This record gives sequence, C-alpha cells and structure tokens, in this order.
Amino acid sequence: MADDGRANEMANRGAVRVIAAIAGICLLAAAAPAWAVLATLPADADSYLHGNVPTGNFGGSSLVKVKNGDDTPIFSRKAYLRYNLAGLPPAIRTGSLHFEFVESGEGMGGTTIDWTFEVFGLADGNAGETWNETTINWNNAPENNTTDGNGLLAGATSLGTFTFTGRTASVDFTGTNGVAVRNFLGDRDANDLATLIVVRNTTAPPSDNYVHSFASSEHTTPALQPTLYVEAVPEPSTLVLLICGLVSLGRSARCGGR
Repeated sequence: MADDGRANEMANRGAVRVIAAIAGICLLAAAAPAWAVLATLPADADSYLHGNVPTGNFGGSSLVKVKNGDDTPIFSRKAYLRYNLAGLPPAIRTGSLHFEFVESGEGMGGTTIDWTFEVFGLADGNAGETWNETTINWNNAPENNTTDGNGLLAGATSLGTFTFTGRTASVDFTGTNGVAVRNFLGDRDANDLATLIVVRNTTAPPSDNYVHSFASSEHTTPALQPTLYVEAVPEPSTLVLLICGLVSLGRSARCGGR
C-alpha cells in the first residue's frame, strides 16, 4: 500500500508540473504580440481641387495635382484621398502612404528646386468625411481654406511634411516621427473612413510655376496608384484564452482532489 501511495503522489506531482508548464505556455502565448495583418489598400476616392476652377471636379483624372500658387490661391491645387479601413483589426501597428509623383505636363522649371509638401488628416467624425469623388471641388471640399493656396481649416490636422528635389519622386510617407499616419488611422470611428489631404508648401514663382502631380486611382498603371500600407494587430486568440481557462480549471480540480 505504501508503494501505491508513493506512486500516486508522484503521479499527482507530475500532473501538476505538466499543468503548470501548459499554463505558463498559455500565458506567454497570450502576452506575446499577435500575428499582424498586412493590408494593401487602394484609394476609395481621390481627386484634387483647383482654385481657378472653384466648382470644377477632377475626380476622373488619372493625375492628382498639387501646387501652391505665387501669392494667390487661384493657381493652387490641393489633393484629397480617402481610404476605407473596414475589416481591419482595431490596433494599428504601422501606417504608410505611398504615391508616385509623375510628370504633369503643366508649368515650367521646377527641376532644381527642393519642394516641400504637407499631409493632413481630416478629423474623425468630420461632417465632410463622406465627400464624393465626382462632386468634390474647391468650394465644397471639407476643411478647405478657399483663400489660401496651401491652407486648411481647423478640422484638418497636420501629419507632417516631406521634401524632394525636382518634378518626380517615389514617396513613402509615415508622418512626423514615423508614427503620425499610424496614430491617425488608429483614431477612426465606426465608419472606418480616413481622408488624407496633400498640399504643397513651397510656392511657385513665375519662372518655376511647375504643377506637381501623382498618379491617381484611375491611372492606367496600377503600380503607380496611391496606396495605403497598414499593419494591424488582431484581438488575442479566443482559442488561446479558452485553453488557458481549461488549464486553470483542471489545475484547480487536481489540487482539490488530493
């Protein structure tokens, strides 16, 4: 009988060790970063505004144009892009806006100038965030300052700037400190819409009145179209939590039966 008791005691100790080990693994699994979801999102809508054509719409253009006119907004253009984040996990780990600046065929010079651009995010819940690509214009665009060549109203927040020399460039924009775009995307509401606005801060004198442009979602070369890259983290696995719960219950039962 003594041998049987000793055997049972050893078996119980072994079972407890196994349960403790499994519980530890479960805790580590729950605490470790979840597998990220990598999403490549095309623009849900994109267009640009033209100060000299205040009621004109350019949503069907293959190019999105930006320019800060010399001392007057009528020669300026501002770009609007919207992305739909529906279906993405709630926690955004990284966010990057990619666009390809291509030749616009408008204006002169610009090849040796360092041009600075600024990206803004339309505030979450803004009444204008459902703007229509086929009707947006200089006069009705959400938060557009119609009296300023690169200005916006208080409902648009700056996410940072980027600079390049000349007319064309490939841009990957993550925002101030590399996290502004991520933070902006993470602060979205139930409609999952995110509007980004691009303006050019550098003015264009008469001798260098070049109009910059980047490929739109209507561009015939898909690789050039503006793209939002998002890395998002899903909620902890329900299965892992369930296993942890079962292990905890099993351990309690084992201890209570000694």
